[in-house]
Amino acid sequence: MIFTIGPKSSHFREKIRSYNSMFSFTSMGGKVDVSINQTRGPRTFRLFGQNYHQIGSLLPPEGSTPKFAQLYIYDTENEVANRISAVSCGQDVNKLHAEIVADLKQMLDDNNVLAKTFRMVRDRFQENNNSNVKLKLIGKRGTDGRRYNLPTIPEVAALVVGDFDVSGCDRDIVIETQSGQLQRINELNAAYLALQYPLLFPYGEDGYREDILLSTCDESSGKRQYLRSGEIYYLRLLLNVIKGPTSYEELRRINNYDHPTFRDACYALGLLDDDKEYIEAIKEASTWGMASYLRQLFVMLLLSNTMSRPEFVWEASWLLLSEDILSEERTLLDNPELDLTEDELKNRCLQKLDKILKGCGKDFNDYPTMPRPYYSEEEVDGDGKTEHFTDGIEKVKIPDDLLIHNCDDPISGIVESTYSNYLTHSTDMKYLQERAILAPTLQMVESVNDYMVSLNHSLDKSYLSSDKICMSDHAFTSLEHVHTPEFLNSIKCSGIPNHSITLK
Repeated sequence: MIFTIGPKSSHFREKIRSYNSMFSFTSMGGKVDVSINQTRGPRTFRLFGQNYHQIGSLLPPEGSTPKFAQLYIYDTENEVANRISAVSCGQDVNKLHAEIVADLKQMLDDNNVLAKTFRMVRDRFQENNNSNVKLKLIGKRGTDGRRYNLPTIPEVAALVVGDFDVSGCDRDIVIETQSGQLQRINELNAAYLALQYPLLFPYGEDGYREDILLSTCDESSGKRQYLRSGEIYYLRLLLNVIKGPTSYEELRRINNYDHPTFRDACYALGLLDDDKEYIEAIKEASTWGMASYLRQLFVMLLLSNTMSRPEFVWEASWLLLSEDILSEERTLLDNPELDLTEDELKNRCLQKLDKILKGCGKDFNDYPTMPRPYYSEEEVDGDGKTEHFTDGIEKVKIPDDLLIHNCDDPISGIVESTYSNYLTHSTDMKYLQERAILAPTLQMVESVNDYMVSLNHSLDKSYLSSDKICMSDHAFTSLEHVHTPEFLNSIKCSGIPNHSITLK
């Protein structure tokens, strides 16, 4: 009734709180402030402290009507009417459907282990009205509830005849036969929520348990893993073809063979192209294009994400892509007899492809099926010649005469090294023309300039750029509204001075 459509389902969802209350085993308790409604203003429910749940005896006191858990035991021949009247006031009785109450009653009797327990007590009283019976709701389970082990009656409750020692029952709930007292339920009892919300726990499932094991985890979570969009696309393709899979492994199993990825499974089913047209395109371009152009063409195909299996295109065309590498190496090393193995040619070609990809903001990590290039650890001896090659991370050893030692501030150190005695020769044009400090970014250039200006202790003067654009092109009269002074003043690029220049 929760997920279906119709007037009956709509009524149930609208009155679900009332239906849950009439089947609840426990009542809510707390320090309620009743004085707040004795003054003017809207009706208000105010509670001091924390609310809790309470449960009464198995049978109601003499002259009292049954409530909550007592409705499962007392006068069950008129149970539907008793439950409706227990939660209704006056005219609200007609707003609850007896048919829905009967259906919920039957559902709980068939599935809810707590309802079955109280029905067991009812049967005991029907056999012997004078029985001195107590019901013990056990607070500790013997099975792991996290493994979808539904509780059974022996695990949930025990029916006790006569008196018994209640010591050691801190988590258990012992319900007397007949008394006017309410007892508070321990919040750590496994059935704490199932007793209050039977419609949310239709099987009487356990809630929080004190003995739940905590898993140990590493403090360093590492890099967060993201599922690539390509794998999601291939997963959707498989779901359109394979009907009713029960696991991801079954989706990747084609003809009794488990493929490592969803893309391989799609290829085995013939859902992807074989990329022959791209191989033929590279072969056709090789008749008139150089190998450097073919490498750019291959990178363009990678960036456009048009190839289904780029590693197959690579294996079929790597000879064409690396055609000029051997001659380049012979010319570079001045060794006409130099020969490279197949693996070395592939690696040199992959390095060139990786360089082109990085220039486009990509790398081979974006294409997990492609082979990766490996780089050698090169030590430069100062004259540009390589001493030896070893596998590993590429490193360059800089000679000592090119390094600045014992420097706390890098900017002051490089200025002192390049412009020694700057204040003495600051007016010498030849001294300034023979020296320069190269910087990789405009921000670094500005930092160096500001530092050198600060060395001069004379008065400074700032010059600002014009706040107007050139109006030589009169066809566009609205340029001043598009290019605001704030935007023009924020432009910082090579060849254009900054908005504010400070000189001394």
